[in-house]
Amino acid sequence: MKPLGLLDRLIFILLYKIKEKFFEKFLMYILIIDTITIVITSSYDSSTIMIFILSLGLLLTEYFFISNDFKNGFERYERYLELKEKRLAK
Repeated sequence: MKPLGLLDRLIFILLYKIKEKFFEKFLMYILIIDTITIVITSSYDSSTIMIFILSLGLLLTEYFFISNDFKNGFERYERYLELKEKRLAK
């Protein structure tokens, strides 16, 4: 995939940032917020726990779909960032 327009480039960079830096923290925050919500509201229903597990599973599959679908593009973008850093260092 070669992002041609400005919007395409911005979406690609956003997906790259989510994949590289934000996703692990994002999942941890969701886990903490859902756990606190369940404890505060004392709703230990099986439906609440199942909804949490399903939403977490959906987020994990989206992460893997993003990683697999954009694998070549992300590798090219990483090489571009490395070259950009080398040029700035000179």
